[in-house]
Amino acid sequence: MGASDPTSGTATISETIRYGLIGSTEWGEDFADFIDKHVVAYLNLDSSGSGSRWSARGSPLLAHFIQQTAEEIPHPTKKGARFGMRKQTAAVSLAPVRMERVVVDMESTNMASSSASSSVGVLGSGSDYTVFLQRIGVASAEGGFGTTSSDAVYHYHSIPGFFSHVGLQILRLSSDLILPFNTTFYTQEIERYLDGVEALDSIKSLNVDLDPLRQSIHNLQAVSLALDYEKFTAEKELIAVVKKWKKAGSKLKKLKHKLRRAYCKLQKKLRHPCKSHHLEHHRHPASKLGRIGRFPAWQEEQGLDLEMLYGVALQAGFDRPLRGCKKAGTQSVPKLPIFELGKAVKRVRAVNKKLIAFERGFISEDGIPEREWFKHLGVAPGKWLGYGATTLPALTEAITIEGNVTLAQYEAGRLKALVDALAENLRV
Repeated sequence: MGASDPTSGTATISETIRYGLIGSTEWGEDFADFIDKHVVAYLNLDSSGSGSRWSARGSPLLAHFIQQTAEEIPHPTKKGARFGMRKQTAAVSLAPVRMERVVVDMESTNMASSSASSSVGVLGSGSDYTVFLQRIGVASAEGGFGTTSSDAVYHYHSIPGFFSHVGLQILRLSSDLILPFNTTFYTQEIERYLDGVEALDSIKSLNVDLDPLRQSIHNLQAVSLALDYEKFTAEKELIAVVKKWKKAGSKLKKLKHKLRRAYCKLQKKLRHPCKSHHLEHHRHPASKLGRIGRFPAWQEEQGLDLEMLYGVALQAGFDRPLRGCKKAGTQSVPKLPIFELGKAVKRVRAVNKKLIAFERGFISEDGIPEREWFKHLGVAPGKWLGYGATTLPALTEAITIEGNVTLAQYEAGRLKALVDALAENLRV
């Protein structure tokens, strides 16, 4: 009667799920230092195919990135349209019955809804991103297809376009020269969250002084704008240096071929064979540079030869003339901008480190009162909302749940301290 197959298996799974997110949580806690040092972002795939309506949630740091990548994917069923939808819509339906209809799926509360300039909602909890975002401060996102009224009760079909979207996100995060993080949008969202807190404070008539926090947020916005300019100029500088390297490397390559022909001509006169010559294998200098963003992919797109950029430079001693060049009556080897390249790469890496650190900046070691495991003071699952998100949770709940002006003022000060420290760390 199915007592063994499949009921015993079902019972085992049911027993396992009692422990919720224990797997990802324990792993995140055990390897928190590794994650903090090496993980740039976390993309969550949970219930990614239960219907025909696509929607996404994520950190404000990734909101524009999620939306932009979605808009670059062709719509799987509507010719000429894009996969993603802009601003007013938080979801797009692929249901065959209502192919033209856009399904709006906004959060039920204004505090945790997507903003007017983004269709990406806010993350609360309920899936494996929780430990990454809420405890360690790793920018996270999740997306997928949910059910609509026109979907079958048991949904089972492929998800065209979705995996292309996720794949594009992974490629961009791993290969862009500058990480696709929008800190300025995040600072604007933080102020929008504060607007919501002020509205709640007005309803409760607590009269919490939030002006110092707002001033700190304005300062963070100004610092973020300066970082935006640094992002642009750092990337531009690195691309310019690589182009300069390509030009010098091309001249060097021609010179080496000319020397090779002269050498073979001499060997032929002496009746000696002209042995094939290969560059000595060296460790690729790029491997010593660490992650420099999208440089390898960009270089490949431009058709730049790594052997030309690096191996030839090693063989030639970078900016020293080859032995015998002057004796052969040739010009000295063109100088390759190795030091300029190193400086440009360091500049890009410095920018990326600041971008990665932004989400971490909202982590408080003291956590949220009465549930200290959650350490993100920007967003967390609401105290009585289950998986639902509450923005500026410690401050919001001090007003809405505790109704305590002293506690609310303390939480405003604690959040201000984090924002001030983040602004200082972000400064260029």
